[in-house]
Amino acid sequence: MASAKLINRYPVMQTVEALQRQVQTQVNVPPPERLLSTVGGGALAFSGLRRRGWPGALWAVLGGVLLYRGITGHSFVYKALHINRAEHPFPSINISSIPEREGFKVQRTLTIRRMPQDLYTFWRDVENTPRYIPSIQSVRKIDEKRSHWIAISPTGQRLEWDVEITQDQPGRLIAWQVSGNKAMLGDGGRISFREAPRQRGTIVTLEVEFVGHKGLQNTLEIPLLGRVTGLFLESWVLETLRRFKALMEAGEVPTLAGQPTGRPIKQASKLAPAGPTVS
Repeated sequence: MASAKLINRYPVMQTVEALQRQVQTQVNVPPPERLLSTVGGGALAFSGLRRRGWPGALWAVLGGVLLYRGITGHSFVYKALHINRAEHPFPSINISSIPEREGFKVQRTLTIRRMPQDLYTFWRDVENTPRYIPSIQSVRKIDEKRSHWIAISPTGQRLEWDVEITQDQPGRLIAWQVSGNKAMLGDGGRISFREAPRQRGTIVTLEVEFVGHKGLQNTLEIPLLGRVTGLFLESWVLETLRRFKALMEAGEVPTLAGQPTGRPIKQASKLAPAGPTVS
């Protein structure tokens, strides 16, 4: 009798496991979005069931769709658009996870009309940083790899941290790690310099890493709020590259300061080294 029951239950267990595997292969919604869909869908369905007429029925159906989306992790809309946010939960291809650590990185690329060695040399001298990142008040070298940074936050707070160079490939790549107060510039990063085709300058890629910022990472995975947050982070990284590009190509960073008087601000002592640009 016991063996008969096991035989009868085995196909049922197989069916259940097959359904679970099928659901898992169709998951394309990240956990924070699933939670929002479940909570919102449940509230919407409950409210719809308490109403009469077609508005209540419509609310109940929409709530049911959201509940299905949250519980199964499957979105028919994402599937139709060939989107899998469970595998890539971030709102942009410029933001990606760091597999070996709990975190994510923001990456942007720009072409600068200078040779790789020129760009590497200028970036490697960390005391040049305040010239293209306005929030940095000062950078002081401790030794060849370590430096002490002081910045002013948007709220006027004085922040300090140390940076250590972890990879240094002359003319090609610089990587660093941050210790201390990490709120402003992430927890580390890297910048690479690659000669552009047909000698049109240098392709510069800047990556900024955020490790352990679980709240910020969860925010990025929420559809609308994540898109706004992602755009802010991307814009900040890209603006750093743009200011670096302007400094290296034109010798100064464009500014509106002093413009009402009609007199452009020029500080010869602050210019980047002239050097030949790439034509």
